[in-house]
Amino acid sequence: MLLRHTTIGKSPPQSPKLAATFKAEFSPTTGDNIFEKAPCVSFITDDTDTNKLETVTEVNERRKWRRAALAVAIASLMASLLFCAASLFGAATMGSSAVLASALDTLLAVLGSAVVIWRFSDDRNGSVGSKREKYGSIVFGVMFTVNGVISIVVSTFHLLDEHRPTDTNITWPALLCFSFVYLVLTILENWIYRQNKSSVLFTLFVDDAATSAIMFGLFISALLLDQIPSLWYLDHAVAIALALVLIATGLKIFVDIFVYNELPFH
Repeated sequence: MLLRHTTIGKSPPQSPKLAATFKAEFSPTTGDNIFEKAPCVSFITDDTDTNKLETVTEVNERRKWRRAALAVAIASLMASLLFCAASLFGAATMGSSAVLASALDTLLAVLGSAVVIWRFSDDRNGSVGSKREKYGSIVFGVMFTVNGVISIVVSTFHLLDEHRPTDTNITWPALLCFSFVYLVLTILENWIYRQNKSSVLFTLFVDDAATSAIMFGLFISALLLDQIPSLWYLDHAVAIALALVLIATGLKIFVDIFVYNELPFH
């Protein structure tokens, strides 16, 4: 009895396999990076969700909001293609830095919409979803940064050359119309985001909201230039202000991903 009591009181012998498991679970290696399985909770939230059994109602609900995200992304893609073509034509005709900046923004918004479509093109969730969220967010960060840098360079040259936009009276009706279209898209994107909490969908919402605000600002600028031509520099100043906002958004995405190891806007 004494021998038995002594045996029970001792801790069980350690298993090398069990110890290795605990070590890997609580002490992730330094080699982990953003492109692999990062130790951050927000990157693997979808992975843990795959271990849960979903009811038929939950599966149908997830598929419904996935289809809604695809639909709004396709609508944003079509609107961006249409306005990008009109903006490039207008920028070439008017010589407007702000219109060119908005054309570049909508051109990259086409890529952003494609990223969201790619993200939700697979009905599976889990690791597929988390990886696509990471890669899609990185693409958005590059888009915002490149767009902002190009807009600043072009607008600065136009300011130094004192380049004055012309024929602004033909642009403000289209700007007002597209501003309303993007406003509707942002409302829908924000509503759908609240259901599936997708970082790339929220980033598309930020991009479309900025585009709507930009177009409304350009609408005001075009009206002022039509009445007061001496305010020609306002067009280029609006483009530079827009570019700074886009660069700041891109940098925030990079900091969230590569510094804090978490998804932006998540």
